[in-house]
Amino acid sequence: MRIEVSTDIDVPPAHVWRYLRQIERHTEWMRDAARIRITSERTTGAGTTFDTVTRLGPLRTTDRMTVTEWVEGSVMGVRHEGAVTGEGRFTLSGLDGDRRTRFGWTEQLRLPAYLGGRLGELVARPLLTAVWRRNLRGLRLRMEEGATGRFSGVENTIVVGVDGSPTSVKALRLAIRLAGPAGMRVVAVNAWGLPAAAAIPGAIDPAAFPPGEIYEDSARRVLEAAVASLGDVDVEIEQQVVPGSAAHVLLDMSAEAYMLVVGSRGHGGVAGLLLGSVSHSVVGKSKVPVLVVPHDEG
Repeated sequence: MRIEVSTDIDVPPAHVWRYLRQIERHTEWMRDAARIRITSERTTGAGTTFDTVTRLGPLRTTDRMTVTEWVEGSVMGVRHEGAVTGEGRFTLSGLDGDRRTRFGWTEQLRLPAYLGGRLGELVARPLLTAVWRRNLRGLRLRMEEGATGRFSGVENTIVVGVDGSPTSVKALRLAIRLAGPAGMRVVAVNAWGLPAAAAIPGAIDPAAFPPGEIYEDSARRVLEAAVASLGDVDVEIEQQVVPGSAAHVLLDMSAEAYMLVVGSRGHGGVAGLLLGSVSHSVVGKSKVPVLVVPHDEG
C-alpha cells in the first residue's frame, strides 16, 4: 500500500528542517500521533529509535520506529515495526530560490492478515492518504503562521459539513457570513466511505467494489458544486474531501477550529453525510461550539 502526498510551504527549507528534526515535536502537527517517546540515546540522525502511539478513530496502536536515513536539511526516512510494517520518507526541496519549501511524504505500508490484508489496504489507503493530507496542512499552517508572527493553530477557522443537500449549502452560506467580518477562513468538508461490506475481511472480493477513488471523486464533485453555487465570496474557502464517518471526520477536522457548523438534515442514505444524525452526534462530543442550521420546511 503506497501513499504519496506533498504540500508547498511559504517558509525556507532551512526553517522547516529546524522544526522537523525535533522528532518528539511531530505530535504538534501529526493529528494521528498521540505521543512520541524517544527510546535511543541519540535524538537525531540515522539510528534514532522512538515509539509512536497512533490513534485513528477508535483504534490506537504503538509503532516502533527507526530512523534509517538522515540527510541534514532535506531527508528523513523511517522504518515501521509493529502491527503495521513498512517504510516512510519525507523530503524537503527549495522553491523560488529557497524562499519556499516543497514537503513530500512517501510511505509503503503492509497490513497483517488480521487487519484485512489486501482488503484492509483497499479501505485503509484513502483513509491514511487523507490523514497525511491533514497532517501536511497542519504543518504548513504551523510553519507559515509562526513565520509571520500570527498565532499557531487553526483557531481562525470555521469548519462546515457539506454533502450537497440544501441544508448543508445553507450551513455553508451561514459559515461564510460569520467568517467574513471576523477575518476567518472556512473549511468545507465532505466525508465519504466505501460500502460497509468492504470493511469485513473475506466477505466480498475487493474486486467487486469500484476503487476508493471513485467514491472520493464523487464526493469532491458534490462539494465543488456546492461551493460554486454560492458564486464569488470574499472569504477563503478550503475544500476537504475526507474518508470516514461524517461525525468522526467533522469532529477531527474541527478539533482546533473556532466553530463547527452543520445542517440539521442532509441527503440521507448513501447520497450524503446524513447531517441530521451527524448533528446530534457532534453536539455532544465536539470540543468547540457547534452551530446547527435548521432545515427549511416546505
